[in-house]
Amino acid sequence: MSRLTAMLGRLAAVLSVALAGCDDVERITRVDALVSNLRSRIVPMAAGGLPTEVHGAPFAGLSAGEVVARLRLPNGWPADIGFRAATPADASRLVLVFNPTTAPDGYALCRGVVPPTGAGGEKGFSALATFCESERPLVTGFLEAPNVRADAPEAFAAAMTRLFQQMLD
Repeated sequence: MSRLTAMLGRLAAVLSVALAGCDDVERITRVDALVSNLRSRIVPMAAGGLPTEVHGAPFAGLSAGEVVARLRLPNGWPADIGFRAATPADASRLVLVFNPTTAPDGYALCRGVVPPTGAGGEKGFSALATFCESERPLVTGFLEAPNVRADAPEAFAAAMTRLFQQMLD
């Protein structure tokens, strides 16, 4: 990817977050990248589908499998990378915690210390996401999407993709 393409991608992501803040659609309030060159670590981890460990639910009645099926990596990442439910054998994985009542650091999430989660409703959710390599976090991000509705799966997918864009660029 050229420097110009990367810069334009970051600019587009920043603008989408800034514009989203204008109408209170979503806020990405934290991104902590602890390593560089994330692509070289995440692409091999995603062979056969990116292992994704889901805790809580963004909305009432939405299963972990339904959440995983809606996730997409941002443009610029290999289009054939999908997501799949993580298994205990997946040391390298994406950990998602929906509606956490506390926000532990990425190290805790990668070691399996998951915060309590609040109940999902029909509107609005928050998400804490950490890409883990064994017990080490690679990058962590936090999203608040107060106006995304349960009956708008495309809006949920778009909000999560924007979070991943901020985390992975």
